[in-house]
Amino acid sequence: MAAVSTDWVKFLGLERRKLSPLGYVDWVNEGLPAEILNTLTGAVAPNDRQFVNRLMGSKSTRYRRVDKPLSVESGFRAVRVAIVWVMAVDVWKSEEAARAFLHRPHPMLEARKPIDVAIQSELGAELVRSILGELRYGSAA
Repeated sequence: MAAVSTDWVKFLGLERRKLSPLGYVDWVNEGLPAEILNTLTGAVAPNDRQFVNRLMGSKSTRYRRVDKPLSVESGFRAVRVAIVWVMAVDVWKSEEAARAFLHRPHPMLEARKPIDVAIQSELGAELVRSILGELRYGSAA
């Protein structure tokens, strides 16, 4: 697996804690601040009121944890999506184009939307990052 940039840290506003890459893993395990979901949702799916629930796992989980740090599962899901988002914006050079790519079914993902595949699992996110990497370097994707 390729090394992952920490540009997602800046995107989510977490750079105030200067950590090593493994330090960020520890922070996710301890519980990232829930407000990162506002940043992520506002960028990736600004018109989808249910998107934050997909990151949290369910609407009821969101309401129970409103002022608490994210669960480990929700934290890693949010980081996965943030990494894919930052990479998509870098490849497409605009948030609008990145959003269109992420929310449109893709033939290399069996007509699934990249955002859905990335949310579902780390392996799915790796597939999306692979497609973005191919696009970045001019391969057919």
